[in-house]
Formats: sequence, structure tokens, C-alpha cells
Amino acid sequence: MSQTEFAHRFGLPLGTLRHWESGKRRPGAPAISLLQIIAYNPGVATRAISRARRATQVRPEPRIRPPILPIERENPTELDADIDP
Repeated sequence: MSQTEFAHRFGLPLGTLRHWESGKRRPGAPAISLLQIIAYNPGVATRAISRARRATQVRPEPRIRPPILPIERENPTELDADIDP
């Protein structure tokens, strides 16, 4: 697996990974823990990271329309033009 693939799969900045491998920097304690988990069981690490990414994605709010009042059924407004009765 290339550095680029590894960095993308496990959510690491590519530059950070390159600095670690070249010896310019050393990973901190949380990064070392993650790297140990990846070394022990990469599948578990991949699933956990995928779930965390899905959980933090911003989802659009559903469009909720208030209940129709009797007068609105008789005189629909322009805002209601795209809503089927």
C-alpha cells in the first residue's frame, strides 16, 4: 500500500506520514496508539474510522411542512404549488 493510500484510508495527513517516515518528526501518543491498532488489526481500524466519518457527516435537514389548515385547502398559496394535496 502506498503512503497516499495509507494516509487516506486511515485519515492521516500525507505530509505528516512522510515526516514520520523520514524521521523529521515523531508521532505523538494518540498517533502511536492508532498505528499500533492498525498494525494489529487493520480491518478494525478501517471500520472504526469509516463509522466515525459517517457519524460526523452533515446531513441536510428534512423539509417539514406544517399541517394544512382548512382555509389553505380552499385557497392554496404559491408556496404550496410544489406540494401535492
